[in-house]
Amino acid sequence: MAETARLCWTLSCATSFKVNLAVFRIWLVLLYLPVTLGKTAWKSPMKQTVSFLFTDIEGSSRLWEQLGDRMGELLAAHDALARLLVAEYGGVIVKFTGDGLHAAFTDPLPALQCGVQLLLRMRTLAVDGGDVKLKLRAGLHMGPCEARDGDFFGESVNRAARIANAAHGDQFIISDAVAASLNDAMVAPLSLRTLGRIRLRDLSGEETLHQVLHQDLQSDFPPLRSLSQVPNNLPSQRTSFVGRHGELRSLAAHLDEHRLVTLVGTGGIGKTRLALQTCARVLDKFEEGVWSVELAGTSDPARVADTLLAGWNLAVAPGSTSEDTLCEYLAPRRALLLLDNCEHLIDACARLIDQILRRAPNIKIVATSREPLDVDGELVYRIPGLPLPDPDFEGGVDALCEVEAVRLFVERAQLQLPTWQVVPEEASMLAVLCYRLDGIPLAIELAAARMRDLGLADILRGLENRFGFLITGSRVAAPRHKTLAGLVDWSYQLLPPHEQRLFQRLAVFHGGIPIEIAIRACADAQLTSVAIETGLAALADKSLLFRLETNG
Repeated sequence: MAETARLCWTLSCATSFKVNLAVFRIWLVLLYLPVTLGKTAWKSPMKQTVSFLFTDIEGSSRLWEQLGDRMGELLAAHDALARLLVAEYGGVIVKFTGDGLHAAFTDPLPALQCGVQLLLRMRTLAVDGGDVKLKLRAGLHMGPCEARDGDFFGESVNRAARIANAAHGDQFIISDAVAASLNDAMVAPLSLRTLGRIRLRDLSGEETLHQVLHQDLQSDFPPLRSLSQVPNNLPSQRTSFVGRHGELRSLAAHLDEHRLVTLVGTGGIGKTRLALQTCARVLDKFEEGVWSVELAGTSDPARVADTLLAGWNLAVAPGSTSEDTLCEYLAPRRALLLLDNCEHLIDACARLIDQILRRAPNIKIVATSREPLDVDGELVYRIPGLPLPDPDFEGGVDALCEVEAVRLFVERAQLQLPTWQVVPEEASMLAVLCYRLDGIPLAIELAAARMRDLGLADILRGLENRFGFLITGSRVAAPRHKTLAGLVDWSYQLLPPHEQRLFQRLAVFHGGIPIEIAIRACADAQLTSVAIETGLAALADKSLLFRLETNG
């Protein structure tokens, strides 16, 4: 079968590199059988060590614009070649990613050999006599993961994808874990070049990376696409980023179309972390960098521009204002700004952002706030809670632990109690616990912190008084992030008196209330029905109420 596929490949390449889609359809039938049979070995939900190969085509978006339908023909050829080589080296294709692949192998050496052959053979794919060629970039990492329903889950998968994203076209990068496992297994013409410790785009610290060398591969490249190579001040994160893959893709796409994107959500929902991950994801698109400005420590609205200037160690120009100095500095630059925690300075932030967008045409801004800025051109992106388990969950532990709220609890709990594992007897209890935390990441992390001295049943009982119970936060965190009560109080104190009064009255209703009943129950001489309707809208804007549509 493999020889038949190779013969088809030779005949196809001999016809001026024109791609015959009918031939590729036949190939897919021939190659599907071994890939399908191979996947039967990956259905166990148990953790195992797997080698993950990721590739993608450099500049694929530009090539689609340049080639049109011809790009589709090239991708069909790419997919057929990938199926052939991955099967030949004993791996399985987990999925095609549109312009690349994700493949899994039980052994890192065949995975490495497969990646090298992919890069070499992709050079033979061309259109119209070779005027356009596809350049793959590849990354390989190995580590523990869970296999289920033909897919893989875990941090090792995400790390492999990040390593591939750091490479250039025709470059193959592997992790230190893979390099260490190979030992003396690599022989000529393959060898490795250590590239040193690189800070990847996931903000989770540095990784020692190695470049795969082969006599027929390009060996010299610019520095890897890493946080270290693009100007930025994005802070390294010391805990994993869980889930939110759809939100990351959406936000990156919105930044292509809009100059101001505001992440809006209730306190503790994870706005800052999601904003940082988004900025790291789009770093390549901003020649002069990505710059994060934390505004929570700024209490004077008149000092907002000064806070931004301090980030670049700039002084106010003589005879100028802070706002003018800032806008003149940003005017010629192409950069992305992250303004974090704008809610307590909402009017000042809105005015300054409006000035920047008007006077610095190549600046884009990501802002986080508990309410929209209401600036012209603003795209408001409301952040939902993490997906929740069914409180009546009756499935297996592995399925439960893939729900994002549960996965966050488990990962943070294991920081407190590294040996703790979810056992089947605790699955239903864990589902109820995470459901009652409403998918709010901060609440989940505060509850997980109690695992150092309590069990799941104790934590679940403690949630009967959640504001008094969820109080064990980081010693170095901001006060509003140390307790659940502090989180709500931060938002409450920003409300004007009439909205505070309405919020207090609404707090007696558990699980929601129809608007017409809220108006009747809360109205008095101080709060008219009109004031209540206006206040409900304001509280919803400030992420303290959520409007749900039922039955139309």
